[in-house]
Amino acid sequence: MFSNARQITPDNLQITLLLADCQLRLGHNRSVIQLLQPAEQQNADNLAIAYMLGMALVRDGQVQEGQKRVDQILRNGDSAESRFLLGTQMFAAGDFPAAVKQFASAIELNPSLPDLQAFYGQALLNTGDPDAAADAFRKELASDPNHFEANLNLAQILMARRQWSAADPLVRQALRVHPESLEAKLALADADVGEGKLPDARMELEALRKAWPQSVAVHRRLSEVYEALHENADAARERRLVAGLEPKRGTATPGPGAGDSAPDFDAARMGSGESVTLAHLRGAGPVLLVFGSYTCPNFRSAASTLNRLYPEYKNQIPFYLIYIREAHSTADWSSTRNAREGVVLEPAATMSEKQDHATMCVRKLDIAFPALLDSMNGAAETAYAAWPSKAFLLDKRGRIVFSTGLSEQDFSPEQLETALREVSASAEESRLPGGNR
Repeated sequence: MFSNARQITPDNLQITLLLADCQLRLGHNRSVIQLLQPAEQQNADNLAIAYMLGMALVRDGQVQEGQKRVDQILRNGDSAESRFLLGTQMFAAGDFPAAVKQFASAIELNPSLPDLQAFYGQALLNTGDPDAAADAFRKELASDPNHFEANLNLAQILMARRQWSAADPLVRQALRVHPESLEAKLALADADVGEGKLPDARMELEALRKAWPQSVAVHRRLSEVYEALHENADAARERRLVAGLEPKRGTATPGPGAGDSAPDFDAARMGSGESVTLAHLRGAGPVLLVFGSYTCPNFRSAASTLNRLYPEYKNQIPFYLIYIREAHSTADWSSTRNAREGVVLEPAATMSEKQDHATMCVRKLDIAFPALLDSMNGAAETAYAAWPSKAFLLDKRGRIVFSTGLSEQDFSPEQLETALREVSASAEESRLPGGNR
């Protein structure tokens, strides 16, 4: 409607601003830039133009150009818009805790600013607070039911919690807004799998395979659906395609991944301080390495799953916690979830302090498997790019066969258990007479 109106009256600034606002809400950032840059030249003091153009530029990755508009707004005093723009810059730079603070302060001034709650939710997710993120996404949807990111992100949180029926309409709404989105289409297939609609998921994924034949995610999910349907030959074919399509790991890729040899490291046993290496821990068998710290909300959430799996697999696959630097100490990234739960720790300045932190972590989370302390220079954490928390499953040859982050969106207990079961079976088979030794 506004597009047609602007064609009739291209010099009408109000119509241009309304059209730009619609495009900004839809995520069409370059369209906003094309609309507003000419208007800015004729209306240099218009703060509405500065705000929308600055937002579009930041989202498009043109952060320095966006900063000019932020400065223009800041010169006119503090406002929700200026704080929101500052937060988006911090978000784009990956400084999510700082973004959380700016978004929260903007919300105090104007909680109904379009997109603000959605950005706040995404920043909260990146600092390990899915509960607060879900609340922010719901608030965004209360004012804009068609918000793509809010619908999709809230659906993904609900699916991680196996609330499939609640997630389904959100995914479908996201698809109505952006019917071309591969991420949303994959989410719909995930929701169908969760609801037990495997034939529907297969049909959707087979259509995606035709449209995106080079997508590793599509082939991987399709292999899982085929396997669940006991169509083993098709599942094997999709796994081979995944192996062929996955990019070769280069030096620019942080940390090791599946298929890589696990880096060795030196760590200290909690309590005794005895120095141990990966080779010593692993011996000739598989091992699960879990990297984390007590101030990592994701690690705390995953601990119950690890505690449940450990008794079942400990005789075939030893588990070890590698205690690394605090994820959200008072000197590092702050966490709204930690503040809510009263988790406050100074960064460890000595190995003795790190041991105190690890001891408290093991006690409070009832961790039954052994804990090791990374060195103060974080050598193990660096070698595995493990901050803030990750898990790596190694086979008997010392190769990584499975790795995962521990956030609610990344960590799948079922996938970890499947990997443990397969590695355990392989290790047991090799011990049988005639098996590979």
